Amino acid sequence: MLDGDFACDVMQWAYVQDVSDSEEYEELRISVDLDEGCFCNNGEGSDEPGSVGCDEDEAVNFDGGCTSNYFALRDIEAGEELICNYGEFVVLHGWREFGLVDE
Repeated sequence: MLDGDFACDVMQWAYVQDVSDSEEYEELRISVDLDEGCFCNNGEGSDEPGSVGCDEDEAVNFDGGCTSNYFALRDIEAGEELICNYGEFVVLHGWREFGLVDE
């Protein structure tokens, strides 16, 4: 069983993601990265280009494409912070779709 304080933290790390391949409809799921993805910090709005994200040319070679994988977008130095754009995969209205936001 999770400690009560830890359980609250998990919801803070969670986000809603669209896992469909369609532009006509959304297939939303609530996700939380408890793997290598948790090491990626949000760089949206930064002047620095992201170091990790979707490489569509490379994604076709991997199951799940960009929905399930992160790709290095440039050479990353040892010890360098991994930066991605959360806006590329987070559905901002997603919590509302699950009824988890007060109107």
